[in-house]
Amino acid sequence: MDTATIKGSIAQFMGNEARFRMVEQQDPERFRGLLVKAEREVKNRFQVYENLAKLTLGRAGIPTAPATPPSPPIPPAAGKA
Repeated sequence: MDTATIKGSIAQFMGNEARFRMVEQQDPERFRGLLVKAEREVKNRFQVYENLAKLTLGRAGIPTAPATPPSPPIPPAAGKA
């Protein structure tokens, strides 16, 4: 992988973008919900990329067992859609 960890936060990035600040001003509750979903999605996607980077192929393209088991995805928050 090109990077060791996730740098910065989604909230910090969104705070620097006018398009996200407009959503926050118009509907703060919806913005917070979308922010939580975005943070969860970024963490899950990063885990997928980490697991893909650890994958090795054996002979004839048959995957070998990874050295460490993959991390499970982060479940959605209860009651949140």
